Amino acid sequence: MNTFTEWIQSLGVEFEKMREDLWYFPNKNLLLQFPGNKEEKKGIRIWEKQWRFQKDIVQSRIKLRLGLLPTLPGRVCKIRRIDKHTADHFLDLHHLQGTTTSKLKFGLYLPKTYLRLWRGEEVDEVLVGVMTFSGARNFRDGSKSYELIRFCTHKDVQVIGAFTKLFAYFRREKEPGSVMTYVDLEWWNQKVYPQFEIDSQLDPIPFGISDDGRWNGNGKDYENKGSLKLIWKS
Repeated sequence: MNTFTEWIQSLGVEFEKMREDLWYFPNKNLLLQFPGNKEEKKGIRIWEKQWRFQKDIVQSRIKLRLGLLPTLPGRVCKIRRIDKHTADHFLDLHHLQGTTTSKLKFGLYLPKTYLRLWRGEEVDEVLVGVMTFSGARNFRDGSKSYELIRFCTHKDVQVIGAFTKLFAYFRREKEPGSVMTYVDLEWWNQKVYPQFEIDSQLDPIPFGISDDGRWNGNGKDYENKGSLKLIWKS
């Protein structure tokens, strides 16, 4: 199954082919454009290089929007600090933009006791989510501000409440006065950031896609829809 069209048809979900490069899923009000066109910003644009080199992640993101991924309750998972190697490996496998520099790294683990809810591997635990942050910026009043840099869950499953659980753990440990983050409007889903408020919107910026499908700032072949700056305050 090599083409985007063949894969969409295999999902068994109602859709309308609005144009050669536009698919609309009425039950989820989801519009997909493939291949993406930087001159037209309708729906979620999927770039040809991303489909070629990161097909499994792109498919996962679409299945998540369509409600086709199996689910796990985040409440049964455990959280602990993870090292750079663990965070980098997970983000490279499950995040469209891969890993990047961060100071604080937290992992969400599904214990062996609950693996039956998802799959029956004979392992002690499975890492199902990662959230990373910058170091603290200290203010004169004693408060601290952080940047939430990366968040993602395992591409093969939807972990209900993963963001809320990881973010609450971070807040208990670091007691921040505020946290800011940036989200790409291409895949923006407000339900993922329920405790954050929109601070500002950034203009679209040109970018390139490397041969492994990763976003990079060195090219001008593509252009995103812009970003939102989100703020959480204690």
